Amino acid sequence: TARAQRFAILSFVAVSAFAAASLVPRAAGAVGPITKVVVYTDRAQITRTQAVDCGAGVAHFPGLPATLDPKTLSATLTGGAGGVEGVSHEEEATPPRAQADELEKQIRALDETLAAVRAEIDAARATEGKVVAYGSHLQRTWSEQAIMNNPPTGAWDAGLDLLRHQALGAAKRRQAAEVRQRDLLRQRAILAADLQRVQESRRRTTVKVSAFLRCRGTRTVLLSYVVPNATWRIAYQTTVEPAQRRATIVARALVQQRTGEDWTGVKLAVSGANLTRDSSPPTIQKMSVTAHKPHTVQKILSRRFEQREHLTTADTGGEQDGKKQAAVAGLPAALTEQIQLELEALEKATIPADGREVIVTLEKRQLGVEIVLEAVPKLFPYVYERATLHNPFPFAMPPGPMALHRGHAYIGTAQMKLRSPREPFAVALAVPHELQADRYLKVERLDKPGALGTKKKLLHRYEIDLGNWTNQAQRIRVLENVPVTQESEIEVSLDSDATPPTRWNKEDGILTWDVTLPARSKKTITVSYTVSLPNAYVVTGY
Repeated sequence: TARAQRFAILSFVAVSAFAAASLVPRAAGAVGPITKVVVYTDRAQITRTQAVDCGAGVAHFPGLPATLDPKTLSATLTGGAGGVEGVSHEEEATPPRAQADELEKQIRALDETLAAVRAEIDAARATEGKVVAYGSHLQRTWSEQAIMNNPPTGAWDAGLDLLRHQALGAAKRRQAAEVRQRDLLRQRAILAADLQRVQESRRRTTVKVSAFLRCRGTRTVLLSYVVPNATWRIAYQTTVEPAQRRATIVARALVQQRTGEDWTGVKLAVSGANLTRDSSPPTIQKMSVTAHKPHTVQKILSRRFEQREHLTTADTGGEQDGKKQAAVAGLPAALTEQIQLELEALEKATIPADGREVIVTLEKRQLGVEIVLEAVPKLFPYVYERATLHNPFPFAMPPGPMALHRGHAYIGTAQMKLRSPREPFAVALAVPHELQADRYLKVERLDKPGALGTKKKLLHRYEIDLGNWTNQAQRIRVLENVPVTQESEIEVSLDSDATPPTRWNKEDGILTWDVTLPARSKKTITVSYTVSLPNAYVVTGY
């Protein structure tokens, strides 16, 4: 009957679930687990925690990596009086056969668990198949009953609900078992790789560390040490929402390690400290001044200021920017190669010891953003969206790549320089192709002085064509530069036919025009300037 079949299906499902639950392995407790890790650029400081009975007078930490630096061993007691009298370490050589036997035992245990999980998956699939077959049988039966007077539709609904419930339950059990199967297969692959390494080596050495205690009762011992083969690098993700005039910046650490031990659920921090550098402060030395009579000097002006290699984009920087970036707080570059900061991850992290790169979130902040349309036709023949942000974090942002998103769309990567807290920086978001910014050369000429003149003149004239082919007015900021003289006898001036700039920063020679273009219109900006210099100068490049 339908009631008997329903009871049989429920009984089968209950027995399968009980059998699967009884086969799930229990995690064994570890002695002195890793609770905190500080990752440097080429190593890591590990902290283990162990609750001990002070009556024993010593806390043992066996099986530590042989690569740990004994000079960095440090042990402390938490809470109450007493302390650690000293720390010792000794190497422990484990024969490969014993290691192999232990690994093979763990692999066999995993294989038994995998067999049980596979049986659970097969049972769930069988249940799904039976439910489908039974459903087909009931549909045929109900088709025959449908032609009868007063067909039992209530029983049909109950039967459908039962079948649906059984099918969903079997599918959930199968999916959960498949997830466990994938995790167990990953664990088995790690053990198999360890077994292969053990079998290929003659012996493996570990370190046993002992901390000698002076205390009473039960206390907690913190043991820290430094190991190599760990590293991290910074990476950022910036999402700009132009309509809301806001941005979100996420600072992340990309962590890798091959220290020989997994870091599972640890409190993780990353540090920019360079542990190999000389930490001695700079010493000022005696400075002398002397002079000599120069030989005859010929003054030469070479036309290099209009060449592209002497220009830089907003974020590529130049030689001067590099020097400025290195000389932080007046210290020489050798002392500022690394940023002395330590950043903690927002959540506990798990970093396997197989060298895989794990992304850890360090900080996330939201901030306002200024967005303008800008054009630098001398470098880039388009108009682009320029977003001005600032470092929203309470720490200096180390140099690193920044993935840029405009809303949900990924638009590229920018290279972040060292930025102090609240220091502004800019990124380019998009290039609206309905806007035009083309620059044309009109005049580049050397005019020699006349019969009574004493000055040569270098004439330059360019035209920038701006176009707005959208259906609304657009405000565009246009940037251009003119030479800045470093000689009192050389003069740089804008010509009378030049379009007057909105701003002219005479210290860096940057001209700025703030132009409002009506919808579907064009405008031309004339850049015209003259370099005047004494006739004695030899001019090249014209």
